Amino acid sequence: MAIIKIQRSQSKIANVPTPNVSALRLDSNLAIAQGNAISSIGKIIEDTKAKTKKTEDKNELQRLITETLPEINKRSQAYNKSTNIDDANSYLASMDIKEFEPFLQNSNKEVKELFKNYLFKETVSGYKHVHTGILSNHIKETKLQHNNNWNELTKLMAANDTGTAANAEMEFEATFNDPDVVNKYTEQELKKIKEDKKLQAVQLRFYNKNRNDPVDTLAQGKEITAKYGAVEAKRILDDAKNVLVSQVAERDLDTLKLEKADKDQKIANFTDILLSIQRDDGSAPDLDYITDLFKADQINSAQRNTLFKIKLQGPVLTDPTILDYINGQLSIAETIEDIDAIEEQVLFTAGFADKLGIESIENIKHIKTLFSKDRPAFEEYKYFEKMLKTDLGQIDGGMSMFKDFGSTEKTDQKKRYNGIERYQSLVRGGISAEDAYVATVRDFLSKENMPSIYEVAMPRSVKLTTPIKGTKPEEYFASIENKMIEAYAANPKDVQTFTEDFERLDTIRDLFDVRLKAFEIGNTGDKKKSTQELIDLALGSTKAKGGSGDTGK
Repeated sequence: MAIIKIQRSQSKIANVPTPNVSALRLDSNLAIAQGNAISSIGKIIEDTKAKTKKTEDKNELQRLITETLPEINKRSQAYNKSTNIDDANSYLASMDIKEFEPFLQNSNKEVKELFKNYLFKETVSGYKHVHTGILSNHIKETKLQHNNNWNELTKLMAANDTGTAANAEMEFEATFNDPDVVNKYTEQELKKIKEDKKLQAVQLRFYNKNRNDPVDTLAQGKEITAKYGAVEAKRILDDAKNVLVSQVAERDLDTLKLEKADKDQKIANFTDILLSIQRDDGSAPDLDYITDLFKADQINSAQRNTLFKIKLQGPVLTDPTILDYINGQLSIAETIEDIDAIEEQVLFTAGFADKLGIESIENIKHIKTLFSKDRPAFEEYKYFEKMLKTDLGQIDGGMSMFKDFGSTEKTDQKKRYNGIERYQSLVRGGISAEDAYVATVRDFLSKENMPSIYEVAMPRSVKLTTPIKGTKPEEYFASIENKMIEAYAANPKDVQTFTEDFERLDTIRDLFDVRLKAFEIGNTGDKKKSTQELIDLALGSTKAKGGSGDTGK
């Protein structure tokens, strides 16, 4: 059998070369460092996230505190006036965290916990405040009730009835042994309260007695001093003296009131009869009636004699000197008592009423009515009367009115008196003082002594400037009106000034018309002035803008 011999190959697989990666190998220390760095960055991120969340939670807590603060304060203040100690527990219940859940709906667990801690602190603090306040209120109310009770007892202790006073004193003493009273005060406080209330009872007793019989109190001065001491006795006796003086003064005042009423009635009776005689219209009583009034004490002897004189001699013409004196007194009167004194002097005593005509008496009566019912109108009356007296050449006050005058001076004097009486009669007839002044100036003054339009009351809202010559009066006054309207538009609340200024401007216009007519009188001949020249004189126009004005005098 043939033998087959297998020859095995001696060839080998070549070794596969291993790549050289030494350049890519990391150092072990470097790898550790890099790992630590990555871990560190992660920690920083986590720490930052944690810190940010804490900040956000704190911000959220602050928002909750701001939102709930009004509610927390409201719950604390709800018991400010309470005197019931159980309300302190009610306060605690109102501060439970459940009561604030509506505010915490969108908050996380950490914020809720923070707010819970905050609320706990506020509740503790608020409870102390509420509890202390309730106790304080309770004590105050209790002490107030004690004081009211003691005051009522001291009133009874001061009673004139001895039984009532004794029973009240026993009850008063018993209150100072009541435990509910004693435990609210210190020993010194109770001692002082007892002393003060007993003294109060004594003061009330003598206060009541002094109102009924101050003389008896004064008669017991020594006994009162010995019993209550010098200081308290002086107070009691001084009170009795004051009451006695007041009683005497009150009786005197009643007497004075009766005397004044008697005078007022006699003045009224006398004036009615006097005016009826002066009117001479057949309504005047006869001499027998006047005598009967005197006997019935309805008029005095001076009034009777005056009525007899006027009845027998006929209507009286006003004595200018007497009228001037009375007007001077009226112009300086400041009170209704001043006016009453003047009226009494004129219509209650001798020497005046029989020298005054019916017009003068009526004017004097109207001035009193004006003073008592419309003081602003009275002041306006006095203002324009004083201006008129100055314009008429009369000086208020002094005794120069009694000097002797020559014939010319007497004529001027009579003119002045008639001017004043004319002014008074116009005011009495219902004309305003301003219009009465202008009318009197028109009737009694000439162009030589007539006041300029700048010498009366000026508007307050605008300043009047002297117009230049050639100015037309309607344009001048229209420009002033426009300025006043502008002033009012700038301050529409000042209606009173606006209306008063228009009234003053109306007076200035009237005075201009009076002056113009005065300058037109006698404007004839070679020196006759043109219409514009007369207007310039009446306006007081000046040659150049800003001048002082020409009054034409």
